[in-house]
Amino acid sequence: MIDVYSENRNRTVAEIRHALSRNGGNLTENGSVAWQFKSVGQITVKKDAVDEETLTLTALDAGAVDVSTEGDGSFVVETKVEGLHKCADALNKAGIPTEDVSMTRIATNVANPTRDEMRQLVRLLDALEDLDDVKETQINADIPEEILQEA
Repeated sequence: MIDVYSENRNRTVAEIRHALSRNGGNLTENGSVAWQFKSVGQITVKKDAVDEETLTLTALDAGAVDVSTEGDGSFVVETKVEGLHKCADALNKAGIPTEDVSMTRIATNVANPTRDEMRQLVRLLDALEDLDDVKETQINADIPEEILQEA
């Protein structure tokens, strides 16, 4: 799924279509893959800012859905979209500093591509990232770190 900011829809669509076709993808109708993702709020908190139990209890009391650990030394608090700012405010009022507060999409239907397909997907993601109008991309596949390093 590709999120874009553009003042010129025709130019942006042409650039995206070109990047997709050169890297084994194709452009579909607006919203046609949205069913494979759920919109959620995410709040990132550094692990050294708070212990997990305090964060979890505070976040759940503020309406969070889940608290998980990221590999980069952070906790991720997942909320419903409508509860994102309420939860972030509650964490800040409790003295828990937040790093990033944003809305995102999480894949609900995860694909299992082959290694060659994953390499092709990484090339496609790199091509899309190079486009000025592309804000963010979401995929519904888990790509191992060693394949990401190959690119």
